Amino acid sequence: MRLEKNFTNVINHEDVALEAKLVCDCENDIFNIYHTGILKKGLFGINLTKNQKQIVIKAKCPSCLKEYILYDSTIDGSRPKGVRLDDYKLFNYKDENSFKITMKYNFYEENFNTDKFEMIFIEGNNANLKKTILIYEE
Repeated sequence: MRLEKNFTNVINHEDVALEAKLVCDCENDIFNIYHTGILKKGLFGINLTKNQKQIVIKAKCPSCLKEYILYDSTIDGSRPKGVRLDDYKLFNYKDENSFKITMKYNFYEENFNTDKFEMIFIEGNNANLKKTILIYEE
């Protein structure tokens, strides 16, 4: 997996699911999130959705400015598709834009621990939020 060396607190769920926290090479675990998608308000909060059938979500460390691609619909997953856009916007939730990030993946056994996952969940939280929020799922 592309981000494997930046995962900490990894939990393997019987070689079909993986959960991990993201940490930067500089050991910071707070990130700003940028995306090429569309932010929509839903019944239960905000939803980050694809823009023109694609989305790229990246995390940027505010300490050292290193960037990590969390999800790119044009290359990730078992069925990548779309043409990559590079118009990034800062993800904001209730005036918060710095998050600790948890990545969750579901796999078929033969693709475990690869970028050919079946489902991805990107979650975020910080000291000011009362709950973990779902930033993106596919």
